[in-house]
Amino acid sequence: MVTKSNRRFKDVPVKLDSELKERIENFIIKNDNRFLYPSVKNFVDKAVLRYLKEISEPNKRGGIGTAGSDKGVKEWK
Repeated sequence: MVTKSNRRFKDVPVKLDSELKERIENFIIKNDNRFLYPSVKNFVDKAVLRYLKEISEPNKRGGIGTAGSDKGVKEWK
C-alpha cells in the first residue's frame, strides 16, 4: 500500500552573498520593479522558479545541457 506524506514544505533560510543582495535591492528600487518584486525574497523566489522552468523544458533553449549557459544572463545584470 502506498501512502502520501502529509508533510508540508517549510521555508528554509538561505544566505545571499552581500554583493548579490545589494544588486537585487538596487534592481528592485528601479522603475516599477518594486511592484513586481516587493522584497528580495520574492525576487529570489521568482528568479529561481523561472530558471527551473527554463532548464526543465528540454528543446526550448538548446537542450537539457543549457543549465550552465550564459544565455539570458544579460537581462539580469
